Amino acid sequence: RLQQLTTKSDVYSFGVVLLELLSGCKAIHKNKNDEPRNVVDFVVPYIVQDEIHRVLDQRMPPPTPFEIEAVAYVGYLAADCVRLEGRDRPTMTEIVNSLERALAACLATPRLSRSSTGSSV
Repeated sequence: RLQQLTTKSDVYSFGVVLLELLSGCKAIHKNKNDEPRNVVDFVVPYIVQDEIHRVLDQRMPPPTPFEIEAVAYVGYLAADCVRLEGRDRPTMTEIVNSLERALAACLATPRLSRSSTGSSV
């Protein structure tokens, strides 16, 4: 937004890409009234209100209960990446750590399942 290219502006751009992936909307897209809308201004308020499910790409199947935590992590990360002040944005190391936490949450398996109870019919 300020036309100054730094590592923190790269983080902002990465956050925009994450928002595009989550929402299925382009960085600048048209709303229902055919007016241009910024994906940051559209998606981040829902993330901040813990309502990311309202802006997820409808062309994708909804996340499973095991995936929604990972989706939320990515949403919070994206919101942090697009903070107005560069000094408030995470570093790329912090971004990698957050993405690893999201992946771990997504890959976590439930502790009990029908196949692991050992009961027989």
